[in-house]
Amino acid sequence: MIWRQFSAILWLRWRIMVNQWRRVGAFNAWLMGIVAVLAVGTAIPLFIGSIVLGLYVIPQAAPAHLMFAWDGLVVVFLFFWMVGLITDLQRSEPLSLSKFMHLPVSPNGAFLINYFSSFLRLSLIVFGPIMLGFALALLFAKGVSQLLTLPLLAAFLLMATA
Repeated sequence: MIWRQFSAILWLRWRIMVNQWRRVGAFNAWLMGIVAVLAVGTAIPLFIGSIVLGLYVIPQAAPAHLMFAWDGLVVVFLFFWMVGLITDLQRSEPLSLSKFMHLPVSPNGAFLINYFSSFLRLSLIVFGPIMLGFALALLFAKGVSQLLTLPLLAAFLLMATA
């Protein structure tokens, strides 16, 4: 896929989302804009906060407590992910594959665009930095033996978004 095609389709996805917000009303568009800015604005403090909290708490924590912390993060993330997924399933898909078949885009490219657009969910924007910060804090606090946490986190997030 050519970069110009990819950027054009991303722009199209953005415009469809903005138009959906506007269609519901001006107040909703204004409110969703504020929520989006706050979500992106809190991603970096959540990342830094989870690293700092992890570096403070992880050295004193037992392995069972670390497992419960990860389990809690995963369960809460999956709950919010499922709420967003059910909400999206109730609406029509903005960029369905049938809309791409007449364009000079390969089916794999169209699928990848739809897949990467699923990363723009509020739950992933909020919980992704928290889990990444916790994984990095675990790596810094417990050493190189925890290096496997990063690929496992990436695999989990890719599995959930698929």
